[in-house]
Amino acid sequence: GLSAGCAVILARHGALCETGWEVADCIWRFWQTKFHPDSPKVLPPVVMAVMVLHHLTGLLMVIPMNLHFADEPLYHGLVFSLQFAAGSVTFLNAYAMTLDVSRPRDLCQVAGMSVVMFLIVSYTRIWHFLSASYQLLSLFYAKEYYCFFWVGLLAALSMMVLNTLWVKDTFDRSVKFGRLYLTSLGLVQNDTSSEMRAERPHSPRRE
Repeated sequence: GLSAGCAVILARHGALCETGWEVADCIWRFWQTKFHPDSPKVLPPVVMAVMVLHHLTGLLMVIPMNLHFADEPLYHGLVFSLQFAAGSVTFLNAYAMTLDVSRPRDLCQVAGMSVVMFLIVSYTRIWHFLSASYQLLSLFYAKEYYCFFWVGLLAALSMMVLNTLWVKDTFDRSVKFGRLYLTSLGLVQNDTSSEMRAERPHSPRRE
């Protein structure tokens, strides 16, 4: 396996890559709001507010954590968990977009992947995120790093807004395509199946 030093380096660089993307995303969205002719339609205020809350975690916590808690396993686990959820769900959704849900075999795959995405997001974004965040906040408080504690609490609460929306989105998707698949097997009656069958899979925004 990897040495402890190598693991620390990879965790820190992984977190920095996410922060770099968030800085770029903030710049891009700021440009849209200021210079795009249809900015209210392209980027509604509600979407902008959610994305700002989401970006707070990386922008506020990554560099301080890399400087003061780079060797902390809880930090490494949280970075991996968040990145794994974003990467795996993005990959599964990209594959789902290539399928035709009017075909039973493809519909079965989309329904199955929707359930997998819901389970991944539920575990990483709710159970593991809350557990690791609580332990890290407790660590900050015990070590009297009160600035880390309060900023970390703000970042965690902000991230939970997006996490909750993502879990709801993947749950709704699972129910939708699961019901469609059961309807195609004749196990469930659904008057709107023909309308839903024409829709293509979609994905929530990445982490």
